[in-house]
Amino acid sequence: MSLTQELKDSTSRAYRFLHGHAPILADAGTRGAAGRNAAAALHFDRLKSHDVVVSVPPSVTSLTSHSTLIGTAFDYRARMMLDVLYPRDTVAYRGLSIFCSSCPHTEGGNKLAKELTRTFQEAEYLYASNDPVGRDTAAIIFAWCESMRRNAIPTVMESRFGHQFVEVVNSGGNLIDVIDPVQLSDLQALRIDAEEQISEWRKRIVSGAPYEPNPIFSGSGCVGGADADWIIDDTLIDCKTTKNLTNSWIRKALFQLLGYSLLDFTDYFEIRNIGLWLPRFRAFQVWNIYDILDISSKRELQKVRREFEKALTSDT
Repeated sequence: MSLTQELKDSTSRAYRFLHGHAPILADAGTRGAAGRNAAAALHFDRLKSHDVVVSVPPSVTSLTSHSTLIGTAFDYRARMMLDVLYPRDTVAYRGLSIFCSSCPHTEGGNKLAKELTRTFQEAEYLYASNDPVGRDTAAIIFAWCESMRRNAIPTVMESRFGHQFVEVVNSGGNLIDVIDPVQLSDLQALRIDAEEQISEWRKRIVSGAPYEPNPIFSGSGCVGGADADWIIDDTLIDCKTTKNLTNSWIRKALFQLLGYSLLDFTDYFEIRNIGLWLPRFRAFQVWNIYDILDISSKRELQKVRREFEKALTSDT
């Protein structure tokens, strides 16, 4: 079970541990005065004070599928802008590999595997071209491939994309032609508006700040292989392209980030802060995990991590 799924289940080990060790965050976003006071103490109001700057295109008909695809694609696009991206060292490539190994060994299955592989290679070429729009296109293709890793392949193939994929392959077409122009225009708008924030981070990286894209933690295997967006210095950053911002939503996002940071059982990445970046709002806010956990030292943090590891791995 993934960390995201664990945090949706109030009986899960991860949910109970994190809510028990971060009571102020557990209260934030809940109903009543306690929830409002906790949200105020964690300064949720600062994040919510931002207005939407990059709106979802009004022509989008399926908000859920659009948001899921664009969220993943923008994560790739941002990492392309931050530093060199190695396409074959990504979740997208692992998704491609899973799809190819899972395809039925029939003529139809082989055709699907070959087309997705060829499209991934085309995305590699578009990324290497350094053309901004070409890289936007590549990011969407990488997002397609990542969906093969994040979701059950039958579920992906039953989606609108899956049906289009099969139709294109059966007709001898090019999968890249399936890309919706609305998706590209939305991704482009997000990318252009994000340039100032990306530039600030890139300067820090170039000047020597530690940067880890798509980090996997020593405890990731305990929750189905968790990986995050990126770390800069001692801050674990999660990029969300949501257009809705509530106290409850912020609380859930921070619990996911807190869980990721504690999965670094060995403190390899030395995470001390967690940050939410919301490019549609042009907003970025950071929280110190000592404050969220109400602790004051590295030794206390390591104790919490050891307890988290024990909670996730104990037989009882």
